[in-house]
Parts: sequence; structure tokens; C-alpha cells
Amino acid sequence: MTRDHLMDRLSAVGIETRPFFIAIHTLPPYHDSWCKRGGALPVTEALAATGINLPTFGGLSKPDLDRICTAILSARE
Repeated sequence: MTRDHLMDRLSAVGIETRPFFIAIHTLPPYHDSWCKRGGALPVTEALAATGINLPTFGGLSKPDLDRICTAILSARE
């Protein structure tokens, strides 16, 4: 399952998610300078392409966590 598919499945049951992060070296202010060095950051790029931020805040209750976990497990089916 792709990150985007999981995000869609969670969104359908009212659980907000966000992509993990954008790889800094791919952003316009850094891209040219990084390319000139000839470097690639495959792990960073893989995390940026597949990582997901799940709901995290101090007010999450045990039932909230159970609902999120259940939705993730159900999305695999």
C-alpha cells in the first residue's frame, strides 16, 4: 500500500494525516547547489516519498489512539 492510499483511507474515516516531510535538498533554494555536488540522498528521498505523519497532540485519548490504530490495520484489508 502506498502512503497516499493509506492517507486516503484514513481521511475517509475522518483521520487527518500529512506527508512526512519534503527533502530539503529538493527545494529550489538548495536544489541547484546540491546537484552541483553530484549528490543524492536516497534514504532522505525515500522517507520524503513514503513517510506519513499521524495525528499527534497532547489531547489524544486512549480511544482516539485505538481508533487510529484500528483504521490503519483495517486499511490493509
